[in-house]
Amino acid sequence: MDRKKRYKFGQNYLKDPLIINSILSAIHPIGSKVLEIGPGNGALTSGLAKNHKLTCIEIDPENVEYLSKHLASQSGEIIQADFLSWTPKDDDVFEIIVGNLPYNISSQILLKILRPSFQPQFAFFMLQKEVAERIIAKPGSRNWGKLGVKCSLHYQSTILFDVPPESFDIKPKVMSAFIEMQKKISLIKPKLETEFFQFIDAAFQYKRKTLINNLKNSFSQKDLKDLIDPKQRPEELSSEDYVELFNQLKK
Repeated sequence: MDRKKRYKFGQNYLKDPLIINSILSAIHPIGSKVLEIGPGNGALTSGLAKNHKLTCIEIDPENVEYLSKHLASQSGEIIQADFLSWTPKDDDVFEIIVGNLPYNISSQILLKILRPSFQPQFAFFMLQKEVAERIIAKPGSRNWGKLGVKCSLHYQSTILFDVPPESFDIKPKVMSAFIEMQKKISLIKPKLETEFFQFIDAAFQYKRKTLINNLKNSFSQKDLKDLIDPKQRPEELSSEDYVELFNQLKK
């Protein structure tokens, strides 16, 4: 086992058959066009290929070679690429995206699937539990922040179950969680999304500061004072509140 390479790619492979079966059972609807991010040594891949039209994207050439040999009898496409720099073809519309995500880049992957070029109907991800809790957080809670706001623009997210370190061949130092993200009607127009995300980044720049203080370099003091309670903190607003505030400030 090349631990140095495994660490570089954030590779912690699932080995617990009960967890693997629970994940495969949770992924629906059957027969969908599925993209698996980082299949690794294929703990989920064979089961996915049996039930769905599968495309895998894998950064590690050794894993690509391994998967190509072991999945030769099953339908599916294996692409060697870094997902973060990969662009799908125009006709590659994935209904479901699945992945045991590398914990060091999981937020970057999540933000990429929010782009209009992806936005599957469902996403099922293994994540560090702390990240999963930020995605499903509610306004006013300590976990509510910019990642939760951005994900909730497009998705209703649920933690399906926790996954202990012992379920992996290299035990992570943290608890993991498996989440389902289900597409909903988007709260923001696609053409405004990049600007809105920048607005959210500014709003949550300093969580200890008030919202007005965080936004004072981006908008006029008069507009901010007209629209925001001076004592209000960024974690107190919902996604809908932020969309409405953004639209008001853009007028």
